[in-house]
Amino acid sequence: MSWVLEGRVWNVGDDVQHDADMISIQVMRDAERDPEVLARMLFADRFPELTANARPGDVVVAGKRFAHGNPHNEGWIALRERGMGVVCRSIARGSYRNAIGAASRLLVGPAPLSEVAATGQGIRVDFAAGLVELDSGERFEYPPFPPELQQIVADGGMEPWIRARLAERSGA
Repeated sequence: MSWVLEGRVWNVGDDVQHDADMISIQVMRDAERDPEVLARMLFADRFPELTANARPGDVVVAGKRFAHGNPHNEGWIALRERGMGVVCRSIARGSYRNAIGAASRLLVGPAPLSEVAATGQGIRVDFAAGLVELDSGERFEYPPFPPELQQIVADGGMEPWIRARLAERSGA
């Protein structure tokens, strides 16, 4: 997994819910877990142009209250599967944990990126260092995940990280 993404901005604004906005309510009702299916449903109901046109390396830019509501992880699995990341102003703590557990790239902080970045604009994000640069030359800094959390993401999420720790303890 690369901590650096280069692609286009998808600015989704403020108050994006996990269920219904980030991932379809129907997907939640169907209890879908296949990452490929989830990836095809990412933002399908609220931002169908993102669903149809986003590419690996693209970055979702959001303002306040990103992924609020029910703390499910299907949207984060979909983002990881699509090779995308998120930079937002604020996020619910349950969604923050789910992003880590699903091995998704995420930066959260007070920088005003969502106020200046336009959908379609070029962006480069170093999630490990917390550095964001727009093709206009504007730069923003965010606090990156601490090293311990970066390790969980690098290991592929919470489940693979736990398996690796258990294997280390058992000497396997």
